[in-house]
Amino acid sequence: MEIAIVGLGCRFPGARDPLAYWELIRSGTVVFRPIPASRWDHSRFYDPTTRVPDKAYIDKGAFLTDEELREFASLHYGIAPRRIQVTDPQHRLLLDCVSSALQDAGYERRPFERTRAGVFIGASVSEHKEFLLSRIRAVQLFDGAFGRALSGPEADNLRDALIEHVVPMRAFSMPGNLLNMAAAIVAQTWDLGGPALSVDAACSSALVATQQAIVNLRGGQIDLAIAGGVYLNLLPDNLVCFSRIGALSRRGECRPFDAGADSIADPSIRI
Repeated sequence: MEIAIVGLGCRFPGARDPLAYWELIRSGTVVFRPIPASRWDHSRFYDPTTRVPDKAYIDKGAFLTDEELREFASLHYGIAPRRIQVTDPQHRLLLDCVSSALQDAGYERRPFERTRAGVFIGASVSEHKEFLLSRIRAVQLFDGAFGRALSGPEADNLRDALIEHVVPMRAFSMPGNLLNMAAAIVAQTWDLGGPALSVDAACSSALVATQQAIVNLRGGQIDLAIAGGVYLNLLPDNLVCFSRIGALSRRGECRPFDAGADSIADPSIRI
């Protein structure tokens, strides 16, 4: 059974659509840049050596701009702004990219059998969830869950100051950040009745999700599949952790399928 790709949508650093992304590849354009201060202060986590605990030995990557992360027409998708405030921005990126793919395929205004359309999304981490949980973690930290307890009026004021700008947990905080909901929110938005699942296969998550879409198509379970992946790097955690095992290119360069590649993962894959 032959499989046809009928629509594409994407959002990459330096490329807002498939044609722009192809131009980056064709021209060999480098989009690596220093880690934006709006993500985190990387000077606190950077050391070019490989032996310092809690440090990363690279200091650049490929990132979407802050404007690209913030822009989202929530009401266009029938989603309340207060819900979006606690929703992983990865979900927002998925909705915009799926919308572009459906437009590209001509399905935005053309009817199709929604009950036989499935969603397969590669997703391995929700760093936005860590932000939301920081209110709970702050209470645990000050209560001594991980070390010495801090108490008293000054400690209470300090704890409150640390989480002053973190949105409290709401009804949609958990479903808005669970990986399995990445596929579910796509299915819900377009009222799709086929399987909707998120796949965590590490760096190959999007590829495996696409393979699962093909399996379902060839198995006759669905007639149309939406497949892809998403990853936003919002915290220094992965950079630091992957530096501990030497998994990141020491040159900070992405060289897939190149004999000169020097890592099993690479900072440039982050968006």
